[in-house]
Amino acid sequence: MAKFIEWVIRLSKALEKRLKEEIKKIEKEYKMPYLASWEKSARREGKQEEKLETAKRMLLNNFSVEQAITITGLTEKEIKALMS
Repeated sequence: MAKFIEWVIRLSKALEKRLKEEIKKIEKEYKMPYLASWEKSARREGKQEEKLETAKRMLLNNFSVEQAITITGLTEKEIKALMS
């Protein structure tokens, strides 16, 4: 999605620089990084993938489904899907 947005909205180098400066000001003012909605979505997806990989490793190392649920926070259905 980000690539699409960048494709649709092309900024000149000067405007791109100005945008980055404004974002830095906002980040400093609110004491937190600015994240676009697509960045937030990508982070959520990454965290989910990490949980799934952890659960896979746990199952391969003879942890129980219940232990994988407790440690990863995944649902039983999500973990059992890894087993098939």
